[in-house]
Amino acid sequence: MADNKIDIFENYPVYKSLFYLAMPTILGMLVNVFYNMVDTFFVGQTGDPNQVAAVSLTMPIYLLLMAFGNIFGIGGASYISRNLGAKQFDKVKQISSFGFYASIIVGFISMAIFL
Repeated sequence: MADNKIDIFENYPVYKSLFYLAMPTILGMLVNVFYNMVDTFFVGQTGDPNQVAAVSLTMPIYLLLMAFGNIFGIGGASYISRNLGAKQFDKVKQISSFGFYASIIVGFISMAIFL
């Protein structure tokens, strides 16, 4: 582990810093997938194949919605941090507003399609 977070960006090799920074995201996604598998197991205990099929069919939709969230969340945060480093504060406001409103619009469009 790094004593100083700046060391990750300045002194670590690229592969080591990428691994160190990507690990929390990977673990979070694994927890979500594990949650879905446990959910399927407990729904499977009911003995109703229709309920298991419903859980199995909704998992790809859940993963798609998670991907949309990552696009606006992680992508927007990356773009915001680059503009904060360049001291372009007006652009940061525009980016955060776009990410917020675009995620709401994509959410409503997804809801209309999936309903």
